[in-house]
Amino acid sequence: MNRRAQTLTAINNVADEGFKWGATDCCQLAATVAKAITGKDFSEGYSYDTSTGALRIIAAHHGIEGIVTKALGTPTESLAELDYGDPVLLSPECGDVIGVWFRSFAYCRFESGQIAKVPHTNVIKGWRLKWAQ
Repeated sequence: MNRRAQTLTAINNVADEGFKWGATDCCQLAATVAKAITGKDFSEGYSYDTSTGALRIIAAHHGIEGIVTKALGTPTESLAELDYGDPVLLSPECGDVIGVWFRSFAYCRFESGQIAKVPHTNVIKGWRLKWAQ
């Protein structure tokens, strides 16, 4: 299965689950897609079930960017380097959230529970996943 299909399948598998801290929030959506692509669970070791718990973890890593950088290394130099399913950081106007790259936009789960398409112009940076073919 190609990365586009893996990304869509992973998103569709959790689309109806709503929002729950530590289970189906924005970070868990990105981790679900990353696992579908790489076979690795990047959420392992991060346990929380409230916004307070999530904020503690985020603060301990100096932001969501710090968490993703610890797991995946340095962000890409350019968004042009990203492929389907790569995790991306969205602009502050969107909130402190991580999304999933899908070429001209990013998918992100918001607290409303909705997985929304966010224009690529709201993407600040992204990280490459290594594809487990």
